[in-house]
Amino acid sequence: MNFTEKQRYILWDAAAIGLFGINGLFLFATFFRTKQVSQAYNNLYAMTFIIEAFVLLIFTLFSYIHSKTPVTGLERIFDTFAFGESSF
Repeated sequence: MNFTEKQRYILWDAAAIGLFGINGLFLFATFFRTKQVSQAYNNLYAMTFIIEAFVLLIFTLFSYIHSKTPVTGLERIFDTFAFGESSF
C-alpha cells in the first residue's frame, strides 16, 4: 500500500501509543503492582480480556504475513475468514 507522509505519521503514532502506552501500563503493573496482576489472573473477566489480546496479536501477525504472500483475492478472503472463525 502506498501511504502519504501524513498517513504514515498517524500510523506510527498509533503504533507508538499502543506499544508504549497500553503495553507500557501492562508492563508497569507486571513489575511494580504484582498483587494487582495476580488478582487479575484469578478474575475470569480480566483473564478473558488478556486471552483476547493474545488472540488479536496472533491474528495481526497472521494478517501481516498473509499480506506479504502472493495469493489471489478469493483465496485471501477465504483464508482470512477461516482463520478468524477458528480464533473466536
